[in-house]
Formats: sequence, C-alpha cells, structure tokens
Amino acid sequence: MEDFKRPDHNDFATSSELRSRRFTGIRMNSINHEQELWVEGHIQLTMNAELVKKNPKLWHDKYAELFQLGEVRTEGDTK
Repeated sequence: MEDFKRPDHNDFATSSELRSRRFTGIRMNSINHEQELWVEGHIQLTMNAELVKKNPKLWHDKYAELFQLGEVRTEGDTK
C-alpha cells in the first residue's frame, strides 16, 4: 500500500484542511459518524449520523434555525 494516496476530496480531508480550504457544504464524517455543516471553513452544525437518518426533521430544524429559514425540506421529504 505504499503507492496509496489519500483522495483530495473534501470527504477525506481533515478538519484543518477544510478550514484552510474555507469549505462550505455538508459532509458525512465517517470517523466520528457525524453529519457536519461547514460554512467558509467553520463547522456550524454537527449531528450524529444515525440520529439524522432516523429523524431528519431534527437536522432540518437546526439548519432552519441557523440560517433563519421558515422551512427546510430535502429530496425525498413528503408533505
């Protein structure tokens, strides 16, 4: 495995690399099993991945609160 190089994708980046890249987006941190929301290199929201999977409304509510939105829905939501 000497030839193995870690991919340069944000999903494989360390927190310090994401900070230096000023990353903005949502990623799944497979090390600590948390869904993370990053804005310009700063973590704004984290939540246990299993909790998000079981009850996505918790993530939606926190996301809406953070960005002062009336409602948040994602693909697959039913209303």
